Amino acid sequence: MRSSNPVFSRRGFSRGTGYAGFNAPPQAGGPAANPYAGANPYATEAPQHAPQYTPQTRPMTMDDVVVRTGLTLGTVIVGATAGWLFLTGQLAFAIGAGLAATVLGFIQSFKRKPVPALILGYAALEGVFLGALSGFINDLPKMNGAPMQAVLGTMAVFVAMLVAYKTRIVRVTARFTRFVMIAALGFVLLSLVNLLFMVFGGGDGLGFRSG
Repeated sequence: MRSSNPVFSRRGFSRGTGYAGFNAPPQAGGPAANPYAGANPYATEAPQHAPQYTPQTRPMTMDDVVVRTGLTLGTVIVGATAGWLFLTGQLAFAIGAGLAATVLGFIQSFKRKPVPALILGYAALEGVFLGALSGFINDLPKMNGAPMQAVLGTMAVFVAMLVAYKTRIVRVTARFTRFVMIAALGFVLLSLVNLLFMVFGGGDGLGFRSG
């Protein structure tokens, strides 16, 4: 019996047994034909080789920063000692070392990755510059001892801070940062007030400095 339904009236459909079915016989030795089976246009072939795993580099830790900063500071100290002992009075050599250090600093700043040779070379030349210049200034009248105090004070603070970071005595938190900023602003304000007293009142201002 023919049906007015366009789906069931297509070629290949039959209602002879009372059930809608497919008249196409299955192929010999194979599974029953599935009219809905076919190539999936969205399917992709599995890669023949799994992607190789690339190990990631270990991120830098605070200990790494402390160790590398300490090594750089030690290079500066060695260079400054050599400049102070052997190049005192040779201002031209000190300026040359400073210019060479500046060139190395610019080269490193344009590099994408840090180059240890450039960094340590910069530290050594900067140390020679500071040592030779400090020795030259130390020989000037009324300046004896001042450069040594400045250099030793700066390096002592630097070493103390590295030890504090390394031993976890100091932990840089938001609260610690606020305290440091408040103390620094207070010191700057006190210095400005002392400067005003020195300018308008004469003498040593509030007495924080003398000589």
